[in-house]
Amino acid sequence: MAGLRRRAETPILVGKTLSAARSEADRVRARLALAWDSALSCANAPVVVWLTTHRRWICEDAGLHPDRVGWRMGGAPVRRGILALDIEGFGHHGRTDPHRAHLRTRLHALLDHALRAAEIPPEQVAARSDLGDGILVLFDPAVPAATLLHPLLSTLTTKLTTDNQQATGPGRLRLRVAVHEGHVLADPHGHTGEDLNHAFRLLDAQATRTVLAGSPSADVVLAVSDAVYQGVVRHAYAGLDPVVWQPVRVHAKETCTRAWVHLPGLASQPELSSVLAAPPLGPTTLPIPHELPSLPEAFTGRTRELEQLARLLQVAAGAGGGPVVISAIDGMGGIGKSALAIQAWGQAASLNNLGIVYTWLRRYPEAVDHHQQALTLFRELGDRVGQAEVLRDLGDALRGLGRQQQAREAWQEALELCEALEIPEADEVRDRLARLPAGSDEPDEPAAAGESTATGPGLPQPR
Repeated sequence: MAGLRRRAETPILVGKTLSAARSEADRVRARLALAWDSALSCANAPVVVWLTTHRRWICEDAGLHPDRVGWRMGGAPVRRGILALDIEGFGHHGRTDPHRAHLRTRLHALLDHALRAAEIPPEQVAARSDLGDGILVLFDPAVPAATLLHPLLSTLTTKLTTDNQQATGPGRLRLRVAVHEGHVLADPHGHTGEDLNHAFRLLDAQATRTVLAGSPSADVVLAVSDAVYQGVVRHAYAGLDPVVWQPVRVHAKETCTRAWVHLPGLASQPELSSVLAAPPLGPTTLPIPHELPSLPEAFTGRTRELEQLARLLQVAAGAGGGPVVISAIDGMGGIGKSALAIQAWGQAASLNNLGIVYTWLRRYPEAVDHHQQALTLFRELGDRVGQAEVLRDLGDALRGLGRQQQAREAWQEALELCEALEIPEADEVRDRLARLPAGSDEPDEPAAAGESTATGPGLPQPR
């Protein structure tokens, strides 16, 4: 990651001891391509120097072989504890730049306080980087992962909760925090490595964001990798309670894995939806479900593009049994392609909600029409959860029309999807099928105008 301060693993020009290193560097630092002060600030770490005049490596600790100290192109990675913190809603339009500056100051102060309370000395902080809306910290191998969770993060979260009692609105600081450990490679620009990427995937995961957003009374969500949970949390090291951690799915870019989340300070942990929850055992490489992020908070305009996308999907649906038609949204980065696609999905959800309302009003033909439109869009978008919900609701409308056999077929298809996806709506659909009257396999007869054969309590709520 660019911007991290280079320390012990950075190649620097120095001498045999720290004092000799400084004297030698004073004579040659004008020719250095790399900053070296940050490396020498770690007085207890081996300092490596390339003497341009003598062409040789010298170590601060004479007992260390030169090839084992410092970073060179193709050098070995170092195992690090990885801590990443991010401010929720940092760029929200309700916050001004002074608000953001104050939140950044609070975050750094909280971390400084927690480091002191956990008695982690500065020399054991291998790198600390300000990310604008967060902080990344890499720790020396001497700092156990258990220490990062307690007392470091337990102190930080307790202090955050106390400070937030005096803060409201945009001044309230809420954090997403990720903890992982693994090998990190230093390069001339900072640090890189798969384990570093993994930590950021946990931090930015939709599951991590959703858990915090769905718990307004919480101040922070902690997410740890499956490796940290299995190696530290599960064994209750440092007084940690594994019972309060829940497994979640993480699907982001190339990452498809399981993480564990916890909301400190709550009397009980929230129940996770079936889409977010992950099995606690089994392979960490989880299958990717058909899921989408939440709808954009503010979406305006682009009506023509939405209509064009809807027409493409309807044409694709009309070619039933033909080749698969893929409707792609193309354009340069940052123009809102993802938001447009998600908004198109939201229209499908809105169509289904309208169908539910029409069912309540006993306007069943309109309800069926809206559910069928929503079903077409969900099928083209590949959202199987959406398909299951629409088929359940379509069955309600069909039963209201007296089309019992068609309702049965819709509910049976919905049940198959629910069972395949292991979502709780399966129980609702089974109940509907069980309540269908016997002998409903005969040709359908429409219900009399204004009459309903659907039962009110079984009808779903619009989502």
